[in-house]
Amino acid sequence: MSGQMDRQATSIQPLSKETPQMNVPKSLSRRRRMLAMATLAVALAVAALGAGPAQADYGFKHFDVEFTDPTGAAPETQAGSHDFAVTTRLELNWTSPAFFKYFPDGESKDVVVEQIAGLIGNATALPRCSTVDFLTTVLVEGIPRVNCPDNTAVGATGIALSFPIFWGQTAVYNLQPPPGVPVRLGFEFSQVKIVIDVGVKGSGEYNVVANTPNIPQILVFFGAALQLWGDPSDPVHDHLRGHCLAAESVFGISVGEFAFVPGANSCPVQPLDKAFLTLPSACNGPLATSYETDSWQEPGKWVSGSVLTHDGAEPPNSQGFTGCGQLDFSPEVEAKTTTDQAESGTGMDFNVDFNDEGLINPDGLAGSEAKKAVVTLPEGMTVDPSIAEGLGVCTPADINRETLHSAPGEGCPDSSKIGTLHLDTPLVEEGIDGSVFLAQQDDPATTTPGAENPFDSLIALYLVLKNPNLGAIVKLPLKVEPDPSSGQLVATLENIPQIPFSHFNFHFREGQRPALITPPACGTYTTNSVFTPWSDPANPRTVNSDFQITSGVNGG
Repeated sequence: MSGQMDRQATSIQPLSKETPQMNVPKSLSRRRRMLAMATLAVALAVAALGAGPAQADYGFKHFDVEFTDPTGAAPETQAGSHDFAVTTRLELNWTSPAFFKYFPDGESKDVVVEQIAGLIGNATALPRCSTVDFLTTVLVEGIPRVNCPDNTAVGATGIALSFPIFWGQTAVYNLQPPPGVPVRLGFEFSQVKIVIDVGVKGSGEYNVVANTPNIPQILVFFGAALQLWGDPSDPVHDHLRGHCLAAESVFGISVGEFAFVPGANSCPVQPLDKAFLTLPSACNGPLATSYETDSWQEPGKWVSGSVLTHDGAEPPNSQGFTGCGQLDFSPEVEAKTTTDQAESGTGMDFNVDFNDEGLINPDGLAGSEAKKAVVTLPEGMTVDPSIAEGLGVCTPADINRETLHSAPGEGCPDSSKIGTLHLDTPLVEEGIDGSVFLAQQDDPATTTPGAENPFDSLIALYLVLKNPNLGAIVKLPLKVEPDPSSGQLVATLENIPQIPFSHFNFHFREGQRPALITPPACGTYTTNSVFTPWSDPANPRTVNSDFQITSGVNGG
């Protein structure tokens, strides 16, 4: 969000049960429920005649996120798992100046939720509902529903509309996203269509961010609960899925106690061969979910808050995820020069591959991502002095201008580009390309840390990956320095985002001004790579890759 926005930060605790309750038995028959609804509607109409202005500031009275097993009976703490449900609950500040008079203190315009670090979604996991079907309303047993197929349902939502403890529920579907949005979710409530655009934050820990923009003012609500399923095809969801979710209202339940009511019918679907959501592979919790929101009354005046992952106790205790020892971490590396001639200018390809079947398998556990990588080039391999001829540098101001939609040269100068990048991930349909830029060299006379590059080093690089069609951009600094004892070049990449990938290619350019010089003698040369997993930072893995120098300069 823009740094110029007026934010009011708050610390939100997990939901309590202080919302006033109506003594309406949960065992009410459908006829008695309808009678109660009619009585309530009359009461609300009378209350509306004396409606007055809100008394408090707009914001969330409660905000909570629960990670549970699919039934919601117990907290889910297994890192890398898919078989879970994540439920986000929120309640707006509201005022009750008199009996049966309830007013939300502002109407929500935008709600942006930044998920815990490491929570990932798979945009290719299940079918998508077309925009036409989502916009088409059909009657199912006399109830208006969107025309989305049941196999596109990913969860359910409940909303307290027009009254703090008068809840309705509806299904959430996986929609066809527009360009620039990896995942779009949507639901209909009171014949109002709501969409949630899901993407990756372009900085920091690159968390998944869910954005619900421009909520229609006709949908004035007091509270909401949104539940998404790690494996939407799990049979445990058959009575909550799509058109089988019960189309009835629930009375006398606060946002903290609201539970989704299954329908009488069952809507089984073909089991998925891909998981939809995956819990983090790091066990360093508790982890924070945060939000920002503004109102139609004061658009642009943002209020914010957060909550930590916790158990199911009352009151809850903060906790992280466990079981990281069960997660696989098996990177494969190939490093090779573009020439096999000694003491010659060369480019270089550095490839990293992960064969992580558990990332996709709904019944498996995802492997860990790499948190840190340290790559040491072979002895005798040096930087080519000719690379400096006509080469530009990328300053801190330049890298800040590198955005999702910036054209080549608008950020880092084209003259500072010394290589290319490519990343494939099973989470999206397209690959992500990028560039390697030479950072500005450190000036010893400058006393401000990071004035020229983040490491204050002689050599540093910037890695920039972006795909505008997916709305994804990643910018990472890479430190390069000679080993004090051997003189070997050592490249260090730290705080790698928890974004799973199957293949990553780092290519140093060749040509007239290549990046590197090969060793001066024939033989076998080893590139040493040390990867630190998020799941077990104390136990890094070492992977070596060899290449051959088989001839002298010009093939001699």
